[in-house]
Formats: sequence, C-alpha cells, structure tokens
Amino acid sequence: MQGLIPVIVLLIVLAVVIFVGKSLLPGLLRGQGAYPYRREPTLFTPAERSFLGVLEQSLQGQSRVSARSALAMSLR
Repeated sequence: MQGLIPVIVLLIVLAVVIFVGKSLLPGLLRGQGAYPYRREPTLFTPAERSFLGVLEQSLQGQSRVSARSALAMSLR
C-alpha cells in the first residue's frame, strides 16, 4: 500500500502537467503566447530594399552591405 501512494501522486502531477501544457500550447502555436512579437511579411520595406540595391550598385562589388545588423556595446 505504501508503494502505491507515490505512484498515485506521480500520476496526479503528470495529469496536471498535461492539462496545463494542452491549455497553453494552442496559444503559443498561434503566436498568442507569452511573446509580444509578430511576424513581418518581409524583412525590408520596398523603399529600404530599393535603397539597399542602389547602395550595393554604388559599391561596385568592392564591399558588402549588411542591413538590419544589431550593434551592441558592453558596458563594464
């Protein structure tokens, strides 16, 4: 009988985890989860893409342009 109690407790915990997981999973898959981000249809707007093309042409293959690059600075 004492070996049965840990098994019952484990099954209850497992059921709670499955229930919570099933209730959160659909929201996360639709993008309505904990993250406040949304997907953009394109990386650049048409004006940005046009400017990037003109900029690359003006460099004549001598350099490469990295657009939308994040710059970070470490403060110590």
